[in-house]
Amino acid sequence: TLVHLRKTHKVISEGKIEFLYPDNADLLAYRRYGAEDGEELLVLCNLTEHDAPYTLPEGWADADKLLGNYPDRNDALRPYECLILTKA
Repeated sequence: TLVHLRKTHKVISEGKIEFLYPDNADLLAYRRYGAEDGEELLVLCNLTEHDAPYTLPEGWADADKLLGNYPDRNDALRPYECLILTKA
């Protein structure tokens, strides 16, 4: 699945990366942007065994879910949950 995403979403291989929330050791969060097609991705990963609350950056509240290991979205990432959001 991840190889397919890399091949079909140029922002993954060609885009720039901006790390978010560097002071939060529980959360790996970054934005991919800058590819020719204008797509942006937001990746959120909870690196712990407990819930990790997060706040979406401005403009991401209505973003589409591209991939995740749970079927829904919550105000906190569940243990070891990863979520990828997309907007064009």
